[in-house]
Amino acid sequence: MAVPNNEYRLARLSDRLRFRKEPTLASPVYSLPIEITNSMLIKARSFDPGFLPSPVAAGTYLILTPDVMNFTSDLPIVLVDNFGARSVPESLQQAVIAIYEPVYGRSSIVSAPDILTRATIKDRGSSTAGQPKQNLAVETIEDETRARNSAPFDMPAESDWILYAPLEWDRALFRNPFIYQLSNEMGRYAVRTRLVEVFLNGSGSLGRADCNGVYVWMEKLKQGSNRINVAALEPNDTKPPEVTGG
Repeated sequence: MAVPNNEYRLARLSDRLRFRKEPTLASPVYSLPIEITNSMLIKARSFDPGFLPSPVAAGTYLILTPDVMNFTSDLPIVLVDNFGARSVPESLQQAVIAIYEPVYGRSSIVSAPDILTRATIKDRGSSTAGQPKQNLAVETIEDETRARNSAPFDMPAESDWILYAPLEWDRALFRNPFIYQLSNEMGRYAVRTRLVEVFLNGSGSLGRADCNGVYVWMEKLKQGSNRINVAALEPNDTKPPEVTGG
């Protein structure tokens, strides 16, 4: 459908340096079909003379290599794509996260994701920093300035999460989740968890080589009615009992 007097300008985001870029009047004008050869996030915005620019629309495109097309798992699959950035630094990095839950007992990347969201990620941990299987701190976001609550695996909606990578300190892969689950079943709070299979795509196209193995998707400890349910601290709470957070 032709839209007279409107220009649709695009920001093609195939690497981490351009991920933050929003379409402006200086961005390329959409005039021809876009060729997509690697995983990519594309943002579009309409500019109509005499009016404010439209909200930014974004679309994520993931390129799969043949060796991953038939991959399935009995665990949920979590795909983290940082668009060619490869490793995840200790500082915030933007990415896209897709979550595929099992259907009839199996999950598959070629099915439609149950959750697809932009996110910020960073390397997490002290003693585990630098290990080849990286622990990740995750915040799901709406855009560069707004968090976005999501509710994976029927957990209460929130924006802050952890992808915990059992490795040297937990060869069994489930010791921490087991204790957390016991605590929850006893009626005491502990973070909710779910074992997942993680793909970290930092090279352009997603293949079997991008499988990072079994992780634990878990809640981040923070104040909140569905997390640590204590009163929030206010700036003037400097003495007990207020300073304890409730």
